[in-house]
Amino acid sequence: MHRTVEIAREEIQVTKENHFMKTATEQRQAILRIVCDHYSVTVKEILGAGRPAHVVRPRQVAMSITRELLGLSTPRLAEVFNRTDHGTILHACKNMEHLQATSTRFLTEYMQLRHACEIAC
Repeated sequence: MHRTVEIAREEIQVTKENHFMKTATEQRQAILRIVCDHYSVTVKEILGAGRPAHVVRPRQVAMSITRELLGLSTPRLAEVFNRTDHGTILHACKNMEHLQATSTRFLTEYMQLRHACEIAC
């Protein structure tokens, strides 16, 4: 029985890779759309230079989820999010780890968003 599940997973993965795999750009756009919809902010705000309070957390969530799911380097993520320094990405990811470790409410919210992004990617 377990071998059947393994084979099915392998087939799904091959099918996904060959026919349904989204480009990295499409994946990033899907993540941004999901995070923006959840927090009621725009992609322009997330990618913008400003740091208004209502944008900081959604931007950090988007950075962290994008890093986790797409495995991009921090310098590449800095480019994607229009940041001048990859340190911004490191700070965002560390902040998300801290919030997940200290707030079960945030952990639940983050994991739901991450799951939605996984499905969309």
